[in-house]
Amino acid sequence: MEKQIQSAPKQFPILPEKGNEEVYSYVRGLAKKILNTGKVAYKDEFAWEVKIIDDKKTLNAFVPPEDIFTSTPGSSSFSTPKTS
Repeated sequence: MEKQIQSAPKQFPILPEKGNEEVYSYVRGLAKKILNTGKVAYKDEFAWEVKIIDDKKTLNAFVPPEDIFTSTPGSSSFSTPKTS
């Protein structure tokens, strides 16, 4: 999923972290809460990473089998295990 998103920047424009620290902090906090529920398989097997897709027209939430996802108003965001 991460490779697909990175290979299509026009379809999935990533919101830069610089200048958007507050929203990234908020989304990371949500991801941390989800990861700490004890219900996420392989939580400790990966270093998790949050990216925000800058698309204010789309409010969406989805969880691909290998990823964890959360959304914020006006943005779609996702967190994937960092494998490199």
